[in-house]
Amino acid sequence: MVSFPDKTTEKKEPINLTPRGPDKERIELHDSFHTIIYKMSGGNPGAISVLMGLLKFNEKIDPDSVMGPIGAILSLDTHKVWEEKIWILFKDVCQGNIVHMVALLRSVGMGIIYEEELHGFIRAMKIEKERLEEITGKLKESLPNFAMDFDPDKPDEEADGGSPDETMEGGKPETDAPDEKETDKKDESKD
Repeated sequence: MVSFPDKTTEKKEPINLTPRGPDKERIELHDSFHTIIYKMSGGNPGAISVLMGLLKFNEKIDPDSVMGPIGAILSLDTHKVWEEKIWILFKDVCQGNIVHMVALLRSVGMGIIYEEELHGFIRAMKIEKERLEEITGKLKESLPNFAMDFDPDKPDEEADGGSPDETMEGGKPETDAPDEKETDKKDESKD
């Protein structure tokens, strides 16, 4: 007779945020998306929303990324941008623009800027607009497909929800469903 373990009595190990030690990459080969999000965000709600946006839009923004939807997240891990630093990079440095965030991360990987410069932007919580445009321009010269088919104001049909900013900042995504007020008016007219 085969005996299966009782899942109610199994002890679950807590997720180790630093499996290789402090200041080492957090993501491991066997991690699920859920575990990756938790390890990278450390539970920070802003970081969680940014990471979810990256999972959702990275392939569309950077179609040349070998790592697909997790390419930008792996870059964050490699460059030790974790927890609240993810939110600072997105919200303060990139002014809530996910394309600019992916461009900065990809630029470090391509050698257009140094990792130290990326961390300098995060510490200062800003980047000059001209510098960001210069970096993005150099990246697009090397990767002509970068952000070519991505319009943050018009997400593709397979991406459920609004633009990256709406998705990450809690804006109401556009739907074909009628408003609650419209439905209530129709119900009242039937009576």
